[in-house]
Amino acid sequence: MIKRKPRTHEVEEGIEKSDGYFLRFVRNDCGPVEEFFYHSYDEAYSHLSLFQDDDSELYQRIEIVRACCDDEVVTSLAFSDSDEP
Repeated sequence: MIKRKPRTHEVEEGIEKSDGYFLRFVRNDCGPVEEFFYHSYDEAYSHLSLFQDDDSELYQRIEIVRACCDDEVVTSLAFSDSDEP
């Protein structure tokens, strides 16, 4: 399930005013975190949505994070562990 926070950044004449977004892939195997940069939220969300039905068990979660605020997760897609009840 994809969890979204409400957008709090400004939009002026259809153009988002932000510093961009990272799509962050956090792996289950403690491998390196992968990050992809996007100028707009919609581009990042489009990439994230491709993994909505992923059953590879490779990722713990995938997050959209504001580039200016490394800890501010805007949207996340978390995968449950197969070992959990």
